[in-house]
Amino acid sequence: MSFSLVATELTLDDYDIVQDFDCGSRDYQREVSDWLKKPLGSGGALDAVSLPGGDVRVLLYWLAHDLGFEHLVGFGSLGKSEWRWTGKKDPFIPVTVITWFAVQNRFKRQPPGDPEEFLFRSNFGSSD
Repeated sequence: MSFSLVATELTLDDYDIVQDFDCGSRDYQREVSDWLKKPLGSGGALDAVSLPGGDVRVLLYWLAHDLGFEHLVGFGSLGKSEWRWTGKKDPFIPVTVITWFAVQNRFKRQPPGDPEEFLFRSNFGSSD
């Protein structure tokens, strides 16, 4: 069985699925997971993806295998904005902003073992 990381867009139907998301107990970690888990109308991720104009995308990252999705690994949120390049009179340019990103605790520092060897194998194949 082969595993891969698959991204899906957050929808209103995902509310129950994300309620167990845990990326840590520190204040800044709880802030991220709380934003993902807030119900519609509370200023969280569901509100962000439901806004007219669709300027925010929230992607859920799943550990998937041949039989389907298995575990929610993490999520990321992308937003659109416009910033001036350097000076006050320079024109605004469009930018993409990573507003939130988190990995569930149980998937942090995975897979176990030598991270250099894993990165080499995942990017370049076997070293044999």
